[in-house]
Amino acid sequence: MMRAAMRDSSKLRFAWRGMDAEGKQKRGRIIAADAVSARASLRHEGVIVTGLEVLGAAPPPRATSADVTLSRSSRASWPASCARACRSPARSN
Repeated sequence: MMRAAMRDSSKLRFAWRGMDAEGKQKRGRIIAADAVSARASLRHEGVIVTGLEVLGAAPPPRATSADVTLSRSSRASWPASCARACRSPARSN
């Protein structure tokens, strides 16, 4: 039930400008429910926001968490040779 409520809430895209803790100019884009949430997220990342502009509605997500989980769990059924070949070097045992 909570998932449905979260999907129905509209998100916005914002372009932002700001400075990091060292005073270096930064800029980027962020998706948030509103300007207050966008500023809070950026502040949490250590950005001091100097400008924030609404770009419009955010596009719908391309994949749900269920899709990602399905993708990860489906690898368990791969043949062992493929699983070894497809494994990244950082994850190899």
